[in-house]
Amino acid sequence: MRRSTMGIWLRALPVQRAVPLSRNGYRGAHTRALVHRDDERAASLRTSDVEVVVGDLLDSHAVQAALRGVTGAYFVYLIMQSQLVDATAYFAHAAKLAGVRSIVNMSQISASADARSHASLEH
Repeated sequence: MRRSTMGIWLRALPVQRAVPLSRNGYRGAHTRALVHRDDERAASLRTSDVEVVVGDLLDSHAVQAALRGVTGAYFVYLIMQSQLVDATAYFAHAAKLAGVRSIVNMSQISASADARSHASLEH
């Protein structure tokens, strides 16, 4: 049987601390985080037994490598960044290649076909 690995996908956000999905929350599931910078937030994740992979969601090869062996993933990216669609496409493609079974997309804005906001239209 394939070992479950939950992936957390973080873009370098201006937060005081990152709160990983803990091993207790997933009853022993291995957790991996793709982080943009190896800084104090990454160190904090490591203290919670999270495997930290440094990379960029705009690097398709890095995303593919980070998703190998992952069965469930959490995706978040700053919505006001012009690269949102690219990062989402790289992530979706890598997840499909890796056989990821479950994805949670953290959405910060509502999507609507008749929206007036460019961000809502792309979302």
